[in-house]
Amino acid sequence: MPETKATKKAAKELKPRDHRLPEPGTVLTKKDRHHATRCECVVEAGGVRYKGELFNSLSGAAAAAAKDLGLSSKANGFLFWGLTARRGADPVESLERTWQRY
Repeated sequence: MPETKATKKAAKELKPRDHRLPEPGTVLTKKDRHHATRCECVVEAGGVRYKGELFNSLSGAAAAAAKDLGLSSKANGFLFWGLTARRGADPVESLERTWQRY
C-alpha cells in the first residue's frame, strides 16, 4: 500500500520525542561572548518556536536564527542553542582520545 500524506503524518505523530530535548515551555537562549542574549526560542510539544514560527527541530530553529544573526553556519541545533558542548571542547580529553587512537 503506498504511503499517503495522512499515513506519513500519523507516522510522524508516533515518532518518540528526542530524550535530549528539554521539557516543553523551556526557553533556550543564544548568548554572545558578553553574555547578552542574541536570540531565543521556546520548546513546545510539537516542535520549537522561534519568532512565532513553529519548527519541527532545533536545527530548523537554529538555521532561522543563524540567518537572522547574519551567520552562515549550519550548526547542529543542540550545539547552536548550547544544549551540548562542542566535541573536543576539553583539550585534555581531546588529547587523550587522540593518544588512544595511536
